[in-house]
Amino acid sequence: MMLTSSKPFTLLFFLFLFIISCSETPTEIQSTSTQTESLPIDNNCNVEANWMFTSIQNTDGEDVKPITSEDFMTLTSFDSENFFYYHLKAAKIFSSGLWEEENGTLKLYYDPKPDSIFYDSIAHVSIQEKTSCTFYFHGDLVHEIDISEVTRKTRVYEITICSGDSLIFEENGINYAFIK
Repeated sequence: MMLTSSKPFTLLFFLFLFIISCSETPTEIQSTSTQTESLPIDNNCNVEANWMFTSIQNTDGEDVKPITSEDFMTLTSFDSENFFYYHLKAAKIFSSGLWEEENGTLKLYYDPKPDSIFYDSIAHVSIQEKTSCTFYFHGDLVHEIDISEVTRKTRVYEITICSGDSLIFEENGINYAFIK
């Protein structure tokens, strides 16, 4: 799998998915306890979906981050690449990047982010062999990073529950629970 996007309309595709996922609100947010025993992973379960956060809890069942009914994570594929993005409104966290899933493990490769600028959108641009991550604020370019010169932050999660409508994965004793 390549870790760079090669199509200039990728940003429009993500904007479309973001708008769709923001307009969908579940009728009821259910809390998933982290005290339950892990269920086997459904072999037909596909993690590629729009997921709504239900909880982020430690092994004692205590909330680690506040969750609202608007918090989501999207795992999608486009043009043979897997993209993710998630938003935790109350915690003021928005992240994006690339993902891969294999043998019950989910890996997220985070987009690089500049430390000292404000931005409201990101585009991946590939021209010949150079791929960059460009940052915009109100439509104006504010920063550009050559991705080939940056090591992406990678996080590895163990998928503990994956069924048709629920997903739970764990990293360092923290459980992330979702519903469709």
